[in-house]
Amino acid sequence: MMVNSYALLMSDSKSSALTIETSRIEFAIVAVGATVGPAVAAAAVAVGTGVGGTGVSTGAVGAIRVAVGTVVGSFVGTIAIAVGTASDVHAIANTALIAATAPIADRRMGFREIRIIRSLSIIEPLYPHTNAGKVMFANLPRIFNGVPILNRRETPHTFAGNSIDRGDALRRDETKINDLMRSASARVLILAGLDPLISIVDDSSAKLGWLSYESAQGIVDVEPKHTTLLGVNSDGDPLVAWSLNGGARQGSDDISNAKTAELGLEICDARESAVLISGEETGIIAQARANLGWHATHGYCARCGEATAMRRGGLMRQCTACKAEHFPRTDPVVITVVTNGDRCLLGQSAGRLSAMRMYSALAGFMDQGESMEEAVRREVMEEAGIRVGRVQYHSTQPWPFPSSLMIGSHSEALTTDIDIDDFEMTDVRWWDREEVRLALAEKNEQLRVPGPIAIAHHLIKAWATGQVGYFRTS
Repeated sequence: MMVNSYALLMSDSKSSALTIETSRIEFAIVAVGATVGPAVAAAAVAVGTGVGGTGVSTGAVGAIRVAVGTVVGSFVGTIAIAVGTASDVHAIANTALIAATAPIADRRMGFREIRIIRSLSIIEPLYPHTNAGKVMFANLPRIFNGVPILNRRETPHTFAGNSIDRGDALRRDETKINDLMRSASARVLILAGLDPLISIVDDSSAKLGWLSYESAQGIVDVEPKHTTLLGVNSDGDPLVAWSLNGGARQGSDDISNAKTAELGLEICDARESAVLISGEETGIIAQARANLGWHATHGYCARCGEATAMRRGGLMRQCTACKAEHFPRTDPVVITVVTNGDRCLLGQSAGRLSAMRMYSALAGFMDQGESMEEAVRREVMEEAGIRVGRVQYHSTQPWPFPSSLMIGSHSEALTTDIDIDDFEMTDVRWWDREEVRLALAEKNEQLRVPGPIAIAHHLIKAWATGQVGYFRTS
């Protein structure tokens, strides 16, 4: 039975700001104290020495202090000490294989998960009942090494991290919301063929090409059929997206190229723009693409066949005849890296991956009445003929092509003989860890894997670097 345990890694015991002023920790000792009851009776301090390079470095962690609380009560927990090494502070969680058990009657406690916040390793308890736990985790930093921490759990993938207030309360008054979407304070993002207008900053960066409502009308002449309210920004300004014909490849007859050029804007492929703009703005693209794409394909009622009209600023459509309400869809897709010791299973689908000569994690749409774990086992069996046992959740990623939610995991193979479905897959094979590491570094001529824009990259990277079970941090 797992116990409620706390561990805290600090570079300076006198500082309440949890920072690590080093890029390398060679050796670390993490002590985990098991606690039972309302009061802490004693404390122990574990001191570790950080060594950088061939000798003691002034930039390395000199002393790691971990306060361990033990409680006097009917049952006393045990202390588990995990010792490991990490060559990079970003992978420091590799030092912690934490286990703490105690025969605590009528209590079930345990770790929620090992969480990594950039370079900071924390074990957060599932039930932080004690004052020690509340104080410890109340002091976690909002900013770490000068970088804001968006939340205390994970770093968002590309196409996530959207901070727009989606304005649910605003959407209840149709007249008010229509006025807001056409007000002087409205900011408009134009998409042509669901590819956004962007403003190039330099060779490696750009930003979304927001326009005033008046400027947007000047580029388009007539407001398009499909528009949606994304929400409001931090200043309370309405943020609106417009959908036009065309696209980045062929341009758009609906847009005045002379006027966009005058404003320093251009249509950019959605995938290509995602590597240029900020992470938060990729989340905005995901919302706009998925919503506008749905409106374009759901103009008629699935119940009676009559025309539907946009309502609540794009949050739904309503049939003009039978009044049935229809809501935008999100399609859940499971994607998993199957592992077998020092090997992982990667496949090449018959479509896009085959054309790019690339291998990726196996993936497929979830079926009705299926759990994530069940969908993983079914998809892997269908595509590769491999039986899967344990499935461990990793993270999710919105994928607006057109409107999927990728649910990432790692899974353990129970069998290893591949029986490929040659209708869906051109190849499925086992790759060893070193081959995958070389592929991630783009140094493997036989194996190419998806880039950081895709969740598949981070699932593969987590396995290759020994961080399966940890939230992604890059």
